[in-house]
Amino acid sequence: MIIKIKALALFIVFIPLFIKAQTGFYDRNTKLNGFLDSISNITGFDSLVLNNYELSEQLPDGGASLIGYYHNSKLIKLKSWFGLSYGVISREYFLKNDSLFLVIEQFNGYLYDDELNGFNYTKFDISYNGWFVFKNNLLIDMTSLGHGRFEDDSLNPERILLEEFNAYKKKLTK
Repeated sequence: MIIKIKALALFIVFIPLFIKAQTGFYDRNTKLNGFLDSISNITGFDSLVLNNYELSEQLPDGGASLIGYYHNSKLIKLKSWFGLSYGVISREYFLKNDSLFLVIEQFNGYLYDDELNGFNYTKFDISYNGWFVFKNNLLIDMTSLGHGRFEDDSLNPERILLEEFNAYKKKLTK
């Protein structure tokens, strides 16, 4: 009987932790939708676009671009795009108070067509989406759907995303 009471007590103590762990990303980050809506509602963006060799000396076969979006002369969003032979990678870096706040990463892989003996560049087969929330340059939450680069435990998403963001931001200010 004592074992049952202890088990019940442990269950009662730990169930809120299990419930919290199972809540959705947007449930945990309730202000994200409002933040994204406020960015998308801005009209009159100024933008700076870097394409291909302006962005990098080592280009993927499908090209690359980096766009900086400015509002009132203030950088509020960066978007990188890379065209690969097997798919497309895009990342959006959102700033809040001049610091990285949110990264949305997406990969869409082309459908391999046996009849073509290659990829069908008009159809996507696989995809990955990742969302990464930062506060004071620290990754505070993340979620992903599909198989992405950060499945490799040796990769540090916080360090990598901050390095990419800072490098892109620097390229736009040259």
